[in-house]
Amino acid sequence: MGTLTEFSPTGFQKKCVAGLTNLILTNGGELVGTETSGVRETYMEVKFTLPDASHAVAWIYEDECMLTARGGSYHFEKPDFGSPEEMQVSFLDLVSSVLRGENPRSKGSHWIGLFRGREL
Repeated sequence: MGTLTEFSPTGFQKKCVAGLTNLILTNGGELVGTETSGVRETYMEVKFTLPDASHAVAWIYEDECMLTARGGSYHFEKPDFGSPEEMQVSFLDLVSSVLRGENPRSKGSHWIGLFRGREL
């Protein structure tokens, strides 16, 4: 992989960031900024505010993603989904619910194994 100046987002990153940006701007949120970073894997970090003025951050990796909002942390990992498209839809559905003021619960296998429960 090249330097960050040579960074070219993956199709997964492009679709997630486009969908995320659209949701933020059409549902009362405000886009604060987008940065690209990473050492082993280049990721895109999207910072935004929710309609209630709280802050949220999404990290879009090459083929996975994560969101933190209102003290919750939501991980979207390949083993939990049948396809990248399924992961994108689930991620954007979660962002949409957070923008509506909901506090969804994480159900990813990473957290299930860590806490030995079916959901947090």
